[in-house]
Amino acid sequence: MGQLYHPRELLAQRRRSQEQKLFQCFITLSSKAGDYYQQLKHKRLNHRVHVRKIMGLSEIYGIQATARAMQDAFQYEAFSSEYIANLLEPQTKTVWFRQACLNTHKNIVILHNQQSEKSSGHIRLFLL
Repeated sequence: MGQLYHPRELLAQRRRSQEQKLFQCFITLSSKAGDYYQQLKHKRLNHRVHVRKIMGLSEIYGIQATARAMQDAFQYEAFSSEYIANLLEPQTKTVWFRQACLNTHKNIVILHNQQSEKSSGHIRLFLL
């Protein structure tokens, strides 16, 4: 007859399985991921939390950007998910700022063209 497991044992087994899958995904982020994990484990008591956060950052910012940030963090010996987040955050702010500037410029050009066609002699610029 099959063995009966206590629910706590099953939950612990499920948690270990999920952590193992997360670790395998983490290792595939970059060539330095294994070394980064070892240093993270050595320097941080809650290294599993940092691994989860870094994997979350890879879903938000992309694998390539996260891998690049991890390699930079490894170079500067900064082993935490917060440091990687700080490296990734300014990149997206720059992209958003550039996009906002481009959209604003397009809106000014469109309004300028509309005003020119009416040829009222005055050009009004409106930022949308």
